[in-house]
Amino acid sequence: ARPPRRARAAACAARINSSVRLEEEKVVDILKCEDAISEGGKAVYCRCWRSGTFPGCDGAHVAHNKATGDNVGPLILSRDKPAPPPSLMDQFKDAMPFGGDDK
Repeated sequence: ARPPRRARAAACAARINSSVRLEEEKVVDILKCEDAISEGGKAVYCRCWRSGTFPGCDGAHVAHNKATGDNVGPLILSRDKPAPPPSLMDQFKDAMPFGGDDK
């Protein structure tokens, strides 16, 4: 059950980040997707500031959401596998006088 509106409003006024690199003016992480995610893989990043593995997500948002009535979840980045290169037959079939069919 969600907490009453007044409790949710009070939670919104509280500091979001209570433990991650507090000495910095602003916490910013920049990652290149090709470096952070293997082909066909994914990376899951925290957006609730409660993760013990920040900037990675450890699922801490679940308890945070139950306690506050919030609905925050992770940022999920995925990287597709590259398409396979076309076959030699496919590359040259339009240039072949017989159209590339094996008839």
